[in-house]
Amino acid sequence: MAIENATFLMNETNTTTLLNATTNQTFISGIFQNLDFSFLSNNIFVLLLFILFIYLVLKAIAFAKKLIAVAFVSALFPVILHYIQPDYFVSLDRIIQFIILGCTLFVVYCLIKPFLSLGRKMLKKKK
Repeated sequence: MAIENATFLMNETNTTTLLNATTNQTFISGIFQNLDFSFLSNNIFVLLLFILFIYLVLKAIAFAKKLIAVAFVSALFPVILHYIQPDYFVSLDRIIQFIILGCTLFVVYCLIKPFLSLGRKMLKKKK
């Protein structure tokens, strides 16, 4: 059965047309004629997307480290304030409030910081 299918396919294809098409062109152009470079452009896009993903993840990790440090310092503030002023009552609610306040102010600062530096550069006197 397989031999009959192979024979049928060989009879169906016009071998002289295929032979003439390849011999009329130079060897180099014949090699690159049927190549499809869409896989290359797709892979480059995926590679660039992967590099962007890694960059953003590293930036997010650095931001998360800073945010954790701010949360820790914000949580220590009411405790230190209690030692400075013993009348100040420290509770878990106040610690959480200071953590939320510190993290919120830090995020707002990080969002405003590029505009502040741009404003400083614009107002800076040229030498």
